[in-house]
Amino acid sequence: MHRTLAILPVILAVWLAGCAHEPRFPLVHEDTVQDLYALKCLSGSYENHTTLVPTHAGTGQEVGVAIHAIGDGTHGRTLVLIHGIFTDHSTWRFVQGLLARDYDLLVVDLPGCGDSDKPEPAPDAAADTVYTPPFVARRVLEALEAVLAGRPRAPLAIVGHSYGGLIAIRMFSDEGVRAAHADLLSRVDRLVLFSPVDAAINHPDPMFEQLASLTAFDVSAGVAFGMIQDVLAEATLRATAENSPALHEEYHKRLDIITDARARRALQAMVLNAVTWIHDKDAGFRPDWPAMEAITRGYARVDVPTLIIWGERDETLPVSMGYKLAAQLPSAKLVTVPGAMHSLQIERPRYAVELIEQFVGEPSMADRATADPSVEPAPAK
Repeated sequence: MHRTLAILPVILAVWLAGCAHEPRFPLVHEDTVQDLYALKCLSGSYENHTTLVPTHAGTGQEVGVAIHAIGDGTHGRTLVLIHGIFTDHSTWRFVQGLLARDYDLLVVDLPGCGDSDKPEPAPDAAADTVYTPPFVARRVLEALEAVLAGRPRAPLAIVGHSYGGLIAIRMFSDEGVRAAHADLLSRVDRLVLFSPVDAAINHPDPMFEQLASLTAFDVSAGVAFGMIQDVLAEATLRATAENSPALHEEYHKRLDIITDARARRALQAMVLNAVTWIHDKDAGFRPDWPAMEAITRGYARVDVPTLIIWGERDETLPVSMGYKLAAQLPSAKLVTVPGAMHSLQIERPRYAVELIEQFVGEPSMADRATADPSVEPAPAK
């Protein structure tokens, strides 16, 4: 896409960006889907308190992280929901209402996304203190600590999707992050990860590689000619399971991010920093294996019971990645979902909630030992 846009001959086309262009690919408005509309209305029936929490993550740079709180801390457990790349807190809109019946919810907007601040990335990725996974993890934890400070102490479960799953893993696997937020993380007794990104990836997804290289001119000209809209609509369609509608709102969320300069640059920084790449001008992005292996060695520290959920038809991240992570995380189990793709919380929200509630409701080994003295708790790691 980048090469095609780069040769567009008429700069005047930039000024046509205001002209309406509907994508060529068929998309459905979610409010016309009865069940999705009902679930969204249920979510909207719960009061939502949004707080923009200033975070510093041990640096001099202040970044506000938005936390959307549903419930006042009176439930016996709090769920923290962390979205992936190329979206924001709205990815949970169909599951929030169902979950809010039994849990308090803290729904995160990652730095650079949604209602959170969108600072300019550092020119040198190695110097970035906002968009690298350890700093994202620290800022999220710092914001959660501030919101939870006035609430009764209760167990937490973290639910992450895609890049949000990577961040959840890094909270425990990175020694520095874990040490800095040990008290909060000691309250987390469950991780539920929908298609989490592994830190060791052989090659980047072509679409994300293209996103990382888009310039302002590419976007302006691409929007003017409808090319950006068609690419995003087609990607939305291709990422949708057969029995699920391809939603216009998902397409439009991505278009809004691409056409908002600050949100786009934040997205690009997150993509470039998600995995440790070597950028070769001839070969493109290649894995930095020593750096990746140093990160994945930390997986042994993720000692929290973890449920990994993967769509068997996921074309964004292959289900084989789920088997690898389940083998490397010491307390993980994998559930694969036939016919599902990358975003179960959008494709099959009721089933996503069922999986979350079943796993979060399972008694831990410590709980079982308390109930039955013949059951010995698992040894501490």
